[in-house]
Amino acid sequence: MSNKGNTRKQHYVPQSYLDQFKNSSDNIFCFDKTRNKKFKTGTRGIACENWFYDDRGPQKTENRLARLQDRFKPIMSELIEKRGTKFLDDSKSQVIAEFLANQAVRTLERREHIEQALRQLNTDNEDILEEKSRELQKELLDNHIDDIETLLLQKDWFIMESESDAPFWTSDNPVVLFNPLQQPNKSSLGFGSKGVQVYFPLTPRLCLSIVDRSVYGVDGRSLLSEYTRSDECPVKLHNRMQAKWCTRHIFSNDGKFALAQSPTRDNSELRRSDRVRIKQPHCELDLYQRWMIYMRWWRNRWQ
Repeated sequence: MSNKGNTRKQHYVPQSYLDQFKNSSDNIFCFDKTRNKKFKTGTRGIACENWFYDDRGPQKTENRLARLQDRFKPIMSELIEKRGTKFLDDSKSQVIAEFLANQAVRTLERREHIEQALRQLNTDNEDILEEKSRELQKELLDNHIDDIETLLLQKDWFIMESESDAPFWTSDNPVVLFNPLQQPNKSSLGFGSKGVQVYFPLTPRLCLSIVDRSVYGVDGRSLLSEYTRSDECPVKLHNRMQAKWCTRHIFSNDGKFALAQSPTRDNSELRRSDRVRIKQPHCELDLYQRWMIYMRWWRNRWQ
């Protein structure tokens, strides 16, 4: 929504992306894991907040993200139409990597992550804390996500299709990471971690999957063959990760959220919007360290 040229309602997950998950009635089903409730809605009023990035006046971050979304949208349509990644050239791959890197950092979940880290630095005033968190997130988005883009471009990309009746879900934090390899004294959920799998659903039937070729083979062949030998289908694993890592809302075209209701009902910590997020950073280590440096800088600036 605009206010004299300014965008007031600012999405942290693009509405044009969420539209891919609408049903034939032009609605999307939403599951609120903090309330254990399901409802049907449009995409205009979800995954957004008023003035989330920028207030009235120059809206540098909001406008930059809008331009990036416009560049990504036709490439996303091509990924969906061709159901593969072989057609991608360097320029298109760069746009996708840039979009995914921004999407991983731009969400409310990342904002909450930053706020918790600031609290560890003993920032006291909640109003100041909220503003600091927003400014730090904008600083990261505008100037410090090149590392994530580079790491994504070094990996193998392929499209995973749902071969069952179960659709892929998306959420208010749609770029999800999973890693079956545990590394002692080191985060296993960084974009550069050995064995990490990065998932970004494109539609209820298609999911962009990004993996380390040295671990999973070309086009994730060893990963897919592992799934065929187990009871854990890719869709179920992906949807479980969406339910786990979202801040509050999971989105689907069919409204069947039994898988989400089970883990969130059984684990009260996952249902809390103020749950502990930074015992182990859910981000690349060098980026996490950079956050801490900037947090200290912002704390000193505001004192």
